[in-house]
Amino acid sequence: MLIKFFIPLLILNFNEQTSSREKIELFIELNYNNEKIVLNKVYQNNYSNSFSINKLQFYISDLSFYSQNKEILEYHKKYILIDIENENSLKISIPSNLIFDKLLFNIGIDEETNKTGAKGGDLDPIHGMYWTWNSGYINFKLEGLHNHNNEFLFHIGGFMKPYNTLQKVEINIEKEHNNKIVLNFDKYFNSLDFNLDKILSPGKNAVKSSIMLAKSFN
Repeated sequence: MLIKFFIPLLILNFNEQTSSREKIELFIELNYNNEKIVLNKVYQNNYSNSFSINKLQFYISDLSFYSQNKEILEYHKKYILIDIENENSLKISIPSNLIFDKLLFNIGIDEETNKTGAKGGDLDPIHGMYWTWNSGYINFKLEGLHNHNNEFLFHIGGFMKPYNTLQKVEINIEKEHNNKIVLNFDKYFNSLDFNLDKILSPGKNAVKSSIMLAKSFN
């Protein structure tokens, strides 16, 4: 009787180890002006605004990998919380033999998920990405200082029309991937209106900001 249970267990462990060896880490790099973003470092945009970042978080959802315009893998995790302070969130485990030339994903959380309330995992409110007062998720959060000591808080969210901030993003990979996805924030940071100082609720400014963000990644 013991043998009947022992053999399947060995097979299960072997399969898990084999599967583990067949995976590699795909690293997500967050860049500005061709350099990795560093928290609290002072940058300057095209409008001569100096700024520094002390918080950068956003949701990627429905990540799919494509080759020659055909979907070859839909990532098993529907929602991924990217947090510049959490190195593990900047790694995605994929099959080692996956060759792709395009990525499709959303920035943000879809309407249906927002409507059903707070969840667990990456969607747990403990991560600070859920508006308890508004019963919805913050798709993108950027905080820091501009022009030396002026605080800015951009909490971009909203899922109800006409202020739905979910944005689709398509990224073409020019050559065989080298285990890294680079997300450039150049267009976004160079288009920011720091005079707004704060965007903390759904509305026209939130939608405008989300569109700029999606274009920055293209």
